[in-house]
Amino acid sequence: MIEGVVVANDLRPPQADRLRTDLWKAIGVEWTTNISEVA
Repeated sequence: MIEGVVVANDLRPPQADRLRTDLWKAIGVEWTTNISEVA
């Protein structure tokens, strides 16, 4: 569902990344690593 919101709004980084992070936080999921370091 989160990716669907990104696609439906035709978002690109960094807006897409920010939205993903905000939506995951809203449902209670916290990242334990810095995603920018993974990529």
